[in-house]
Amino acid sequence: MVISLAYRPNRIAWIDNARGLAIVAMVIFHFSFDLMYFGYAPAGLVYQLEWRVFESSIAGSFLFLSGLSFVLTHRSAFNRRKFVRQIAPIVLCAALISAVTAVLFGQSMIRFGILHSIATLMILGLALRHLSALALLALAGGIIAGYVWLAPPVSLPALWGGVIYTHNTAFAVDYRPLIPWGAAFVLGMAAASLVRSAPVTSHTPPRSQRILGWAGQNSLLIYMLHQPLLFAGFFLLGAIKP
Repeated sequence: MVISLAYRPNRIAWIDNARGLAIVAMVIFHFSFDLMYFGYAPAGLVYQLEWRVFESSIAGSFLFLSGLSFVLTHRSAFNRRKFVRQIAPIVLCAALISAVTAVLFGQSMIRFGILHSIATLMILGLALRHLSALALLALAGGIIAGYVWLAPPVSLPALWGGVIYTHNTAFAVDYRPLIPWGAAFVLGMAAASLVRSAPVTSHTPPRSQRILGWAGQNSLLIYMLHQPLLFAGFFLLGAIKP
């Protein structure tokens, strides 16, 4: 896996910028979570309604943009090697996050978080990428309707926790089952039909957009590094605090 820290041109700028905004919002949320975790903010802060809405909007944005980008990349011609290069880092990072959070949070570890969901939906997307926008909209609506109708948690073994919240699914600090979160990815796939002729950047954008676009282009790298850096900072603050 090659990690590039340079801004890459010839991309759809607004998608990179939107993903950059989502990653900035995610860092803000996790910083707030860490303030609570280390006792610098009231207990339960990020579990209040407004913070849960904020967190859900961030997760939904990532899933929507992932579905959009997936179709734009693989709709016309599927490249198996390119797909493997895209999904392999996500799968590896998802496994690493599960292992690290198992050590840090025990039973509240991340079993099926945002990266697990994206990787699974990318695989499922291979069978959905040729559906019409109308069919994809209907599928997304069906996922949401099914979630409302089933009113989880449902009476299924914990093994089904990646599909839908069950009575046996343990609490996790990040949990994005396919029902209902898959709807956001499918909506992104449907939206790709509106972006067929979107222009790509062939020149270096202004500095402000370049920073945001870089963040969007390197969102997985930022996602994996920001929490260890924040935790290290809080541990250091605790060590030097009088």
